[in-house]
Amino acid sequence: QGHYDEAERELEASPASMELVSAKALIKLERGDARGALELLDSIQNQPKALNDELLSDEVLVTRGRALCSLGRTAEGLPLLEQFMARLAGKQYAHSPNLAHLRSVIGLCALRAGRRDRATALAQLSRQAFLAQPGVSPYYKAPLLQLESALSRRS
Repeated sequence: QGHYDEAERELEASPASMELVSAKALIKLERGDARGALELLDSIQNQPKALNDELLSDEVLVTRGRALCSLGRTAEGLPLLEQFMARLAGKQYAHSPNLAHLRSVIGLCALRAGRRDRATALAQLSRQAFLAQPGVSPYYKAPLLQLESALSRRS
C-alpha cells in the first residue's frame, strides 16, 4: 500500500532471517532502489537454505527479475519473471490479482526490452482480470496503469 516507513519499522522489530532480508529488498525495489535490492538479494543467494525454500526462492526470483528490469538489464530480468509466471499461472485462478499484477510487471519489462506485442498481450490479460474483479486494492492495479500509459506514449 506504499506505507514503506511503517513496513520497515515492523521489519526492524522482527528476528533476523533470510525472509526478512527478502522483504527489505522488496521495499528497496518499491522505493526505486533497484541496485540496493539486488545487493540485499545477493546476500540471500549465498545462503544454502535459501535454495531449499521454494517460497523464499520464488520471492527472491521475482524481486531479482524486477530489479534487473528496472536497471535496464531486461535480457536477464525478463526470463526470470516469465519463468515464475509460467509456474504461477498453472496454480492460480485466471483472474487472480497476484497474477494480474505480475503480468503487468512483466509487461513493463517486455516493453523496455522492445517486445511491444508481448507487453500489449500481458496488459490485456491484466485488464481482463481487473474487469472481472474491479474492487481489488490499487496496489495490484498500479503496474497496469503504468504499462497502459507507457504503451499509449509509444504508439
